Amino acid sequence: MTKLWILGAFVFLSIASAWASGQASLADLDSAALVLRMSVDGHPDVACGIQAEEAGALLRAVHPMIDSKIQEVRKRAYVKGYWPHVQAVETCQKACHCGVWGDLAEGAEMRTGTPKASQKRWKKALESAKSKATKQTEKQSLACAKSASPKFCTSDLLKTLRKEAAGN
Repeated sequence: MTKLWILGAFVFLSIASAWASGQASLADLDSAALVLRMSVDGHPDVACGIQAEEAGALLRAVHPMIDSKIQEVRKRAYVKGYWPHVQAVETCQKACHCGVWGDLAEGAEMRTGTPKASQKRWKKALESAKSKATKQTEKQSLACAKSASPKFCTSDLLKTLRKEAAGN
């Protein structure tokens, strides 16, 4: 009976984890990673008091979620035949997500038949995101983390990351 209960709890947690990470947007996951990185870099006050050691474990849990979400977004965009995220990439510095948008676009493929103008706009946005990501200062990153922290600190995503980190 105990084995069955443990198996049931494991299945429930796995499903809950997949659901929570699936519900989080790419921007939410990226914000979580930024907040946690700031804690690792010595700013636990920005990360709900999460200390560097725990933040490192949570970062290790969030990175596969980000990779999975990037693949999901790429696949959806390819199937649709266009990149609906060009505007987000073009304004990424304001939202502090240039790095993840650059990662998203870098390995992406354009579907055959994509209009040349769309391809050109996407490539220009990609180059811009990469450039902006490399130019973001520590001060800007800290400001972005402070802005993202209240939402992250009260999110189901944080609870999910803690469960994931505890399981590894």
